[in-house]
This record gives sequence, structure tokens and C-alpha cells, in this order.
Amino acid sequence: MLSPCIALPPLSPMSLINKPQAGVAQPVRKQVIQKSVYENPSVTLDLIAKICAAQPSNSQEDFYSRYRSVTDRLKDSTKQSKNNSSWNDSTANDSNSSSDSLIRLLKKSENASLLLNRNFSKDYQEALNEVVQLLEQRQSTNYVHVVLAGGFSSGKSSFLNRLVKNANLLPTGTQPISVVKTYLYCNAKNKKVTVEGVNLKNVLVELPTNVLQAIQHANSSNVHLASVLEKLLIQIKSSELDGLCFIDTPGYNNSVSANVSNGKTDKDTATEAFAEGDVLFWLIDIDKGTAISDDIEMLAQFKGKPKVIIFNKADKKGYQESKKIVEEAYHLLPKYFDMNEIIDILAFSSLDNKILYSRHHTGLPGLLSDIRKRSHKSSPLNRAKQNIHNLFQSEIREQEEKIKQISDRIRLLIGEKDTAYRNQNSHQNDNKGLIKGLKEAIANYKNLSDTFDNVINAFDDTYLTVINAIIDIKKINNSKLSPHRQINVECDELKKEMDLEHNNVDIIYDDLEVDDDYDLDILVNNIKQALNQGSSKPSDHYQKLKEQDNALLQERLQREALKALLVRASEVYEAAIDAGIKYYLQKQSSTSLCITDKVVNIFDAIEQRDFNGFLCSFQDGVDLSICNKQGFTPLTYAVHHGNVAMVKFFLDHNADCAGLDKRGCNALHTAIQVGSKHICEMLLQHNSMLCTIPARLPNGQTPSIQDLLNQSNFTQWAQQALV
Repeated sequence: MLSPCIALPPLSPMSLINKPQAGVAQPVRKQVIQKSVYENPSVTLDLIAKICAAQPSNSQEDFYSRYRSVTDRLKDSTKQSKNNSSWNDSTANDSNSSSDSLIRLLKKSENASLLLNRNFSKDYQEALNEVVQLLEQRQSTNYVHVVLAGGFSSGKSSFLNRLVKNANLLPTGTQPISVVKTYLYCNAKNKKVTVEGVNLKNVLVELPTNVLQAIQHANSSNVHLASVLEKLLIQIKSSELDGLCFIDTPGYNNSVSANVSNGKTDKDTATEAFAEGDVLFWLIDIDKGTAISDDIEMLAQFKGKPKVIIFNKADKKGYQESKKIVEEAYHLLPKYFDMNEIIDILAFSSLDNKILYSRHHTGLPGLLSDIRKRSHKSSPLNRAKQNIHNLFQSEIREQEEKIKQISDRIRLLIGEKDTAYRNQNSHQNDNKGLIKGLKEAIANYKNLSDTFDNVINAFDDTYLTVINAIIDIKKINNSKLSPHRQINVECDELKKEMDLEHNNVDIIYDDLEVDDDYDLDILVNNIKQALNQGSSKPSDHYQKLKEQDNALLQERLQREALKALLVRASEVYEAAIDAGIKYYLQKQSSTSLCITDKVVNIFDAIEQRDFNGFLCSFQDGVDLSICNKQGFTPLTYAVHHGNVAMVKFFLDHNADCAGLDKRGCNALHTAIQVGSKHICEMLLQHNSMLCTIPARLPNGQTPSIQDLLNQSNFTQWAQQALV
């Protein structure tokens, strides 16, 4: 079959029949061709289409459905507390309480005002959202994340390949594959290398292990696989590196322009990885020495986290020069960093796979041990869960502290109330004594007043008697013929004295006279009332203390109810989150793209005229000297089937056209046998000496090109071409 897409300069048929047969027939020499399948744009485009079409195996709803099924248990808790005055009925019977039942309960509860963190519900919702986001970002592992970063061509991929003892794991060269963030998970339990990718729809897809080559060969195929991938996840078996995840990044100074693949600069991609890292491995080409001002600027963005500074390719400098560079860096870095953040500075030879010099004299096992000790071996997801736990526990502790303070205050009030009660009773008893004494004094006063009245009355009677007697004495004396003047004088003096004493008594009486309209009982009642009003102060104090005590008891009950709810909610909601995570991860599986790493048999691809399969067969290399059961080599079999494109591929890769297969024929012999004039022209254009080599058939015959032409219609074609 002739291929119209392959144009060759015209070749005279004379070259087939007039060349001297001086060639020597030899078997095909051993030659291996190895090519990436992704150099073929159609293969990469097919992979891109499958990645884009992949559908997720799970979603947020998987998490929330299981989460809600657990949080609904809080309904029972609220029903049990229905009779508690701290909760209203509408809260307890809230049928819509599910994923946000805690928030609803807290918002509707009278006790919500007792929360020390008034933003508790909001903080919880934000923390829960973070858990879901981390699940979607697949940040659920407890690996120590080691960011591998540095300048362009600092040998990061080679270093990582050496570190994991797999020289061909990550493609190396000037075309970086780390334009996509690549996560290399090392686990002692892994059985084989697996590769998964996350597409732009956040779908996890299972990828062939050679997919990294598709990214590396993007420029040659002009098809950018990285444009449809957010990240690559590679799982490998490694006991020595167990629990470590290396994040490979592109050289930050490769280009200031955005990559065609993902629209990000290499510096942006590297900086993004910093946020996810627990430890930084910073690689520097040792040829650069300590002229690392640009590196220091990037290193500063990893502030506060442990770092290992690695001068790579140290084999180019040797031990002494490498040691000198490391020591100079050790004295330079304190100007910019807290040296407690620097785990070690070392010179490493990727060629020899060993540390030439370590500032802290640390070997690889010691370095790895230090990394594990100084990093937080806790996944972002677990840290987010811990934040939720801490949110509850912080509020529970605050409530416990408030309850303790209230209990202490209640204990103090007991003493204060007892004192106030005693003071109140004592004051009341004192008042009673005063009133009793007053009543007795008033009674005595009344008795005295009555006695005084009697004395006055008696005096008045005596006064009248004496006055009347004086009048009678003077009357008798004056009736005599010779009245006794001295008697009248004495009587007048006596009367004057009696009048004077009577006036004095009247004055005393007027001073002591009690108003008949004024009731002494009213006076007693008024005094009693005034005394009772005076005794109300200790009574009011006692009542206030009782009111404080009752209020504190009520608040303690409310806070105890709130604490009980928070404890219960903490148990239920944390269990709900764990259940949601477990179910989400159970349903999370990579979507198979139905692409396997199985290499296509080259002879099957040739026979089936499957050019893509033909290209795939070279993924692990094809020895062009092998023969199938019919005795054909891959080249002669392609010629036999007249596949011009496949023959051209062989010629472009300098396949041995002259060597004989097990049939004893080379490519030109086979082309003549099948009558493919176009392939004959291609072969002779490639090697004009092919016509000098005879065949060597299994029966011992060695037919020349002329003999083979005589057995075909080529002679007629050649003769016609000569006319």
C-alpha cells in the first residue's frame, strides 16, 4: 500500500537491476528503539479527553448525608430536656434540625447568651467547611510533606529519583514535568508504583505510570496535558522514606512568563507548594556557590518551618570544595534566618547518590529522623478536626470555670445570708425592747401625771380651806368690839403666802400640763412605726442576698444545662464528622480511564495496521532484531504489510535495512516480494547499497535482487522505466 503523504525524489529502476551484487548478507544487528508514546499528539489528546470526561466517584453530599444521619441524634437529646426550663419547646421539637441542629439550638436557646464565644456557631460552621474543603483537596493523610524546591536546573528530579532509589521515576531534562504539582507518597506498604491525577473538576483519575512523560514531551507534541491536571499523586514503596510525601516543584526562576499548560508562572507554582509543606528541601546547583541572593528571597517565604539546604551535583566539585561552599553558606545564612530553622546544610552528589559533606555531620538516616521529629506529622484534615474539638472544649472549659465561680459565690452568700438574717432578728428584738420600755415609761408617766393631778387637786382643796378659814377668822375678829388688829395682819400675810404658792403650783401645772387632745397611744404607734422602718434596712439587705442567691442558682442550672449540651454536641458532632469523612473516603476512588501500561505487541500492531498501538509498543523499547513465528523482523513485517508510515518511522530511526530476518530476507527483498514500488524507492533512497545484498533462504538458496525481480512484476516495471 502506497502512502500519498510520503513524497520521495524519483529513483530510477535501473538501480534495482544494474547494481553489482557485491554485498554480503548478514542477519539483522541488535538495535533497540525506545520512544515515548506521548510524542504522538493523538495519544496525548485521547488521554486529555478521557481525563476531562471523568466523573467523580463522590461529592460533598456523601459527607453531609452521613454527617446528618449522626447529628440527628441530638433530636433525642433535646426531647429529653424538653421539660428543662432552659430550653423552649420549639427548640426541642425542631424537625429541621440536621446538619446545623447545634447552630439552631444555640440560636433558639435562652442559654445562647451565656456562651462566652458569641461567634461559636459561626466559628463551628467555618471549621466544618474547612474539613469538607480539605477532603475535596485530598489533604487527609498523615504524611510529612517535604517541599522540594530550588532554581531551574538544580537537579531536583534527579535528586528525588536517587533519594527514592528509582532512577527513572520522574523524567529529567530541560523540560520540567513539575509544572503540575507532583506529590510523591512513600509508604512501606505500597506494592507498586501508582499514579493518579486530579482534573480541573476535582475528579481523581487513575493514570498510566508513564503519564509524566506526556507532560515532559508537551512541547514536542504541542499538546499540553498539564492544562487539564491540578496535581499528580504518585504512590511508591519505600521503607526508608515511609511516611514522607515529597512535593516536586518547578525551578522558580525558569521563566517569568506563565506556562501555556496552566497559566501560572513556575514561581507561583513553587510558592503555592510552600503553604502545604512541613519541611523544605532547597536545592542549589553547587556551581552557583554561595551567590544565592535570589534563593534567600524565596527561602524567606518558608519562614518558621524547618529547612534543609542542599548543594546538589557536588560530584562536580569534590569533597574539599564542597565542604568550603557549605561552610560559607553556614556563616552567611544567620544574617537572614533563625538557624534553629535550618536542619542541615549539605553537599549531595546525585551521580553517586550520597552526601559528600554535611555541616552537622548527619547521614541520610539521621536527617530523615530529624525531619520526622521536627515536623507536625498530622494531616491538615486532622488539624482541622482538632480545631473543632478545641472549639467545643474551650467553650466547655469556660462554662466549667463560670459554674465554679458561681458555686464559690453561692458558698460565700450562705455566710452573708446567715449574718444578715441574724442581724435582722437582732435588730427586730432590739426594737421590741425599746417599744416595751417606751410603753412602760409612758405608763409611768401616766401614773405620775395622775398622781400630780391628785396632788394639785389636794392642794387646791387645802388652799380653799385655808382661804375660807382666813376669811372666817377675820370675820370673827372684826365682829368683836375691839378687833385684834394683829390677827387680821397675820391672816392677810397667810393669804398672800397661800396665793403665792397657788400661783407657783399653777405655773408648774401649766409646764407639765398634757394636751387632752393628744393621745399618747398615737405617740406610741408612731414611735413603733418609726422603729420598724429603721429595722427595714437589715431586712432589705437579707432579701437582696436571697435574690442574688436565687439568680445565681438559676444561672448555674442554665450553665450546667448548656455545658451538658456542649459535651453531648461535642461527642455527636465529632462522631458525625468522623462518620462523614469515613463514608466520603470509602466512596472516593480514582476514576479508571481504561488505560493500562501494558505494552502493545509490535507485530500485532503492524498486522492490525494500528499506528497508535505501533507507537505505544516502543514505550519500553523494541529490539529490531527479534522475529515473529513467521520469521519477520518488525521492519520486514511492516514492509510485508505495505505500511508506509511504519516503514518511514523505522527509517527515521536508522533501522538496519540490510540485515536479514529469519526468512533470509531484508526490507528490500520483502518490498519486492509484495510489489511495493513506493517502499522500494524509500529503502533505496535511504540506502542505495541494498540492491547488492542477496537473500539467504532457509533452503540454502541465495537469490539476487535480479532473481527476485524475475519472480515479480517488477521486471516489466523496470524495463518500461528504462525505455
